[in-house]
Amino acid sequence: MPRIGLPVGVEEKCAHRSKRESQHYAREPQVPKQKVTAKRRRRAAWESLNQRQQMFLEITYHLDQQAEAIHRAAGASMNFDRRPASEWRRIDFGHDPGNRELYGLTEMQQRLERAGLHNKGNGSTLTVLENRRLIVRSIRPTTFGVMVTVKLTFEGRAVYRAGNNIGPVTSKSTVELTDRSWEVLAKLWVQDQQEKALTWGYSTTIEHVLINRHNLAERVFGGYRLTESGQTYYRRHWSEYASAYPEVKAPHPDGLLAWPEAVDIELRRAGLRYDRFAEAWTRTVSLRDGVTEATLLSSSTEPSDAESELASLAAEWCSFDADTAVRRARLADAHLAKLENLARTAAWTYASLAGAAFAAAVDRTPPQDALSQATQECSEMPVLPVTALDYIDTAVAALRAAVTGEPPPGQGPRKLPACEPRAAVDTSKPPGGEMVAYAGFLRRQIAGGTLQRKLHAESLPSPN
Repeated sequence: MPRIGLPVGVEEKCAHRSKRESQHYAREPQVPKQKVTAKRRRRAAWESLNQRQQMFLEITYHLDQQAEAIHRAAGASMNFDRRPASEWRRIDFGHDPGNRELYGLTEMQQRLERAGLHNKGNGSTLTVLENRRLIVRSIRPTTFGVMVTVKLTFEGRAVYRAGNNIGPVTSKSTVELTDRSWEVLAKLWVQDQQEKALTWGYSTTIEHVLINRHNLAERVFGGYRLTESGQTYYRRHWSEYASAYPEVKAPHPDGLLAWPEAVDIELRRAGLRYDRFAEAWTRTVSLRDGVTEATLLSSSTEPSDAESELASLAAEWCSFDADTAVRRARLADAHLAKLENLARTAAWTYASLAGAAFAAAVDRTPPQDALSQATQECSEMPVLPVTALDYIDTAVAALRAAVTGEPPPGQGPRKLPACEPRAAVDTSKPPGGEMVAYAGFLRRQIAGGTLQRKLHAESLPSPN
């Protein structure tokens, strides 16, 4: 039977298509590119910042969270702040023109100085963070000038959280409550353990979320209390939420990993003790420098012939003032030597206590025992255990190296060339600043048990 052929041209097209399809399927499978998620992008943005910029963003973040906590507490007490978030989130940075004696220091400037970030370089740091849209800089008028303010943007808040692993580690579908709802549930649990009610007049979170949506709380006379299902929910899901929201201070239902508030109080007192000595040192330096050369030389002024008698009397007063100024300068020098020793001792104690509490948080040991042992005299700053969190371990190594003078791990000793002069002692800042910056960073990481929950919440067995 004769073969029926295809129309002219169709057979050639079919042959060409078959050849093209065979070549397509013969190709090796393409490996899909790794998707760049928002969290990875923000973590990379955090790592691209230098240490100064990271510390600046960290301080701004903590002040932003402090303002948010104050705003929430005001709302819970029925004292609502009607201002938009763009206003109450603004943080005072510094006065322009700047005069510390006249205007003082803002809380942000105080924290920057404790972290070792002084005025020089702060303006360029602000510019870098603003260009990357992590903060917004603005001004507000004051009586004698303007106050420069900064506000953390949504992206800046997300970049800090991504770089420091703050935020939910599980998907939203497995975590039912938000951080605010979990925080309120923890407050109800604390009051329930004391057989008391949470004395809030009205709470939107409790009413709409914990009562209407999940039936975890109930209204009682004078406030709110947990229901039986709320107690069970807190016990069963504590590990999950402690890992998701480590910044929320929620006690373990069985008392495990309960970070004692007395530890934070003792560290705060140690930091304030250093601050008092540092302020006294600064005032004494100003007093000593106030003895001007004009005051010392005023007694050598030659009286004129016309007013020799009056000038002679005035010279006696000038001589008396000069003698008093010299005595004040000598007394200030003596006090400076004592205050320097006191400030360094207070800074060393602060760093030792913070390091002991930090090590206890990593090793899961009682922090009170660690503090009592840290008060004993020691000759050198101990090496702290690693947390396996890169951003913490890197900062701890760098800050400790600034205290001890040793190079950070992985870096050899730095030798100064013969032609390079060694830096002179800086008398413009109080002694012990490196130790205080080191202690302040450790204290911020462990405050309220945050580091403890980050490291050990997932390893705990789920409460029964």
